[in-house]
Amino acid sequence: MNIAVGWDLQNPPAETAAQTQLENELYRKEFDTVNYIDGTGAVTATRTNVIDLTTVFDTSEANGALVEMGLFGGTDSLMTTFGTMLNYFTMPVINKDNSASLTIVWRISF
Repeated sequence: MNIAVGWDLQNPPAETAAQTQLENELYRKEFDTVNYIDGTGAVTATRTNVIDLTTVFDTSEANGALVEMGLFGGTDSLMTTFGTMLNYFTMPVINKDNSASLTIVWRISF
């Protein structure tokens, strides 16, 4: 783990455009579903400029202090430290343990 000086896992700094990797990568997983979203916010089979990328972390996955997320693509993007980070987000800490599951939805508009 290579955490930047001054980086607090309990109170992470705001995301920046300069971020190219996670500070403290805990777990990486493929999306369970990818859905196009229409103008009313509903799932549609028609291609739109809005997509929801959803994954569920089960009780045995991603346990620990969660304060950042990254969206990765490219070669070997499911392997830690590989792939190109396309999006990055920090948040107040979520302490996930093996008694909880967690669903994450990334909504991307382009």
